[in-house]
Amino acid sequence: MRDGVRFSSAQEGCLRIDQGCQHVRTRSQPPQPGARIAERVDQGLASRDTPLGVAMRPVGADLVDGEWVLFRGESQERRECEDVLARQGLALPLQHTCAWLADHPGEESWVLALRGGQGAFVGAAALAWIRTRALPFHGILRAEQLGTSVRTADDLERLLAGLHALARATPRALRLKLELYSRNATFRERAGLIAARLGGHPAKHRRLYARTLIVPLTLAEDQLLESFHRMVRKNLKKTAKLGHVVRCITDSRLAGQIDALLRETMARTGGPYSSLAWPAHIDFSRKHPDVSRISGLFLDGRNDPEALIAVRWCGIHGRHAQDLVAASTRVPEVPVMHAVMWDQLRWARSAGAEWFDFGGIPDVEMGTDAPLTTIADFKRLFTHQEETVGAEWSLPLRPAQTFVAAIGYASASAVRRIARWLRSSHQ
Repeated sequence: MRDGVRFSSAQEGCLRIDQGCQHVRTRSQPPQPGARIAERVDQGLASRDTPLGVAMRPVGADLVDGEWVLFRGESQERRECEDVLARQGLALPLQHTCAWLADHPGEESWVLALRGGQGAFVGAAALAWIRTRALPFHGILRAEQLGTSVRTADDLERLLAGLHALARATPRALRLKLELYSRNATFRERAGLIAARLGGHPAKHRRLYARTLIVPLTLAEDQLLESFHRMVRKNLKKTAKLGHVVRCITDSRLAGQIDALLRETMARTGGPYSSLAWPAHIDFSRKHPDVSRISGLFLDGRNDPEALIAVRWCGIHGRHAQDLVAASTRVPEVPVMHAVMWDQLRWARSAGAEWFDFGGIPDVEMGTDAPLTTIADFKRLFTHQEETVGAEWSLPLRPAQTFVAAIGYASASAVRRIARWLRSSHQ
């Protein structure tokens, strides 16, 4: 094969790239216990700039059980795929939609979509390519928030088989990471069994939360407010009496103040600070108020950046809304976040979300003294409905390269520890 990827034996497929979208067609039966999807990759023409290599030509075109379509970047066909899924009540994560990519140029996003027997899209998985510093030009293929964009067990099985096939056909992918997200325990268990059959195991180090607090949004607004702890209602009245105002943030000139609040919050809670593209996020929320909202509390109803003392960003993924980022400063005698949270819940409910995910709570093993426990206590003022929603699986792909990467990572970590020790000993 001169310029592409080929699946062997019964897992024949074809790959082709079309002007901004890449199609993956595969003939396959649902994976049996112990079965693996094999492939052969021509390493000679693989590109350094993209993990999937150069343009690929078809090597087998018969379809028996459906079709996988891989979209890379924004395209009209990808938008049509999103629309078809939305009509079935399925949704991709907000950060993997075409609307998001249009307002965040430079961000990478892949979507592996699954066609049904009639040719219509019936499921999809959002993918991110995560480069590793331990081994040059290599990385991890990560399926993010897998569960909101696929419905039936059969579709889930075929979609995971397609993800595994794609990962195996990606020359420099060290492993496939599956980040499951579903309130349905049966879905998570089924996905875990399929992942195990494909050679996977539960991830040793989780990136996301497993448990969270859920706020049902199907109640009438007055009933929803009444379901909160009385302290919430008391602080809402106090905020209004003091003259502080919650507004939807649409002015990108507030980006600097939001970043300052986030820095302060991370320093206070011990969390890692990561700079976010706030001007782009504010612009996106202004253009798409039905799926994204950034709310802030302004002292005395002023408009200047210094008056902004609390901010919360939430997004909608199909039928549910999610708490994405929250930051604030401490002001004596001012309940800074209750009114902002109520604003977000009212917005999510009016936008059609059926439930709200509070963005996770700390695990029990973290201890009661962990700073995040205080944040969880705040969230419990709004709901006590605690559920497991997440699970993470890791599917190794290339043991030799992974071993080399592990050695490189361990060596780099040792060097950093020694450097820190030397700096501290000289102080």
